[in-house]
Amino acid sequence: ALAVSMATLSGTNVQLASNQHKVDCAFASTESGQEAMRYWLNHVEFPSSTSPSDYFGAIVSTLQYDLDANNISNITVYNDGSIPPVGLHSASGQNFEGEILIDANDFNILQVYATGGSSQITRTIRVHYDIEPYEYPIFDFGLATKGPVHFLGNPTVRGINSNSEADIFIESGNTNLAMLVTGNTNFDGDISIANSTANAAFWGDVKIAGDTGQTAIDNHVHIGVESPEFPLPDTQRFLQYATGDIIDSSIDISNHMTLTNATIEAG
Repeated sequence: ALAVSMATLSGTNVQLASNQHKVDCAFASTESGQEAMRYWLNHVEFPSSTSPSDYFGAIVSTLQYDLDANNISNITVYNDGSIPPVGLHSASGQNFEGEILIDANDFNILQVYATGGSSQITRTIRVHYDIEPYEYPIFDFGLATKGPVHFLGNPTVRGINSNSEADIFIESGNTNLAMLVTGNTNFDGDISIANSTANAAFWGDVKIAGDTGQTAIDNHVHIGVESPEFPLPDTQRFLQYATGDIIDSSIDISNHMTLTNATIEAG
């Protein structure tokens, strides 16, 4: 009787361990699904003028575009927000599926469901994301300026990790010639200009984001884009270190100068 009892207890422990392992695998699959969705949702942006009733469509279409643009073929987001099963580990049968939808009571909340499975066991996690204004999208650009940009020569602007790091934003609210390049242009990133009546002039050969000539201008120079907010720096704390020359409009800067702790007046 004792031997039979020991064997039964041992078998029960093995079964419990197996069940716990399946539960852990299901939960891990669910967490993987949420992490995957969090990563792609982190890239989602749409204009602040978008109506709340259109938030869902804007989010879904942006996800679909980003997945396609990055050749992600194992994750699909349907127009209704559902995500069919995504395989994680074929040997253990691990996968996840999901769904995204706008909260019925608050258009500013996005609900993301992920259901992970392993064998016959599934686990579901729901996460709420707040849809909020992006405070300073200006930092998405490698170069951003309120005034026009004039390159007198053959400028090259590179992105170290991706072309988007070399994106240029120009507000140029009071000047219609927002960008001038007198030489050959070689930019990795796109050029975005807020002034809808402004233009960009390229006098030499043009290469932007891999395209050349007029194709580069048509595809990668964007006029009339939404102007992001520029943060206002607090420069007062640095005045104590600016003990050098004061540079204003009366100073001839046409010759090469070496400035040390100088103050350059606006204008």
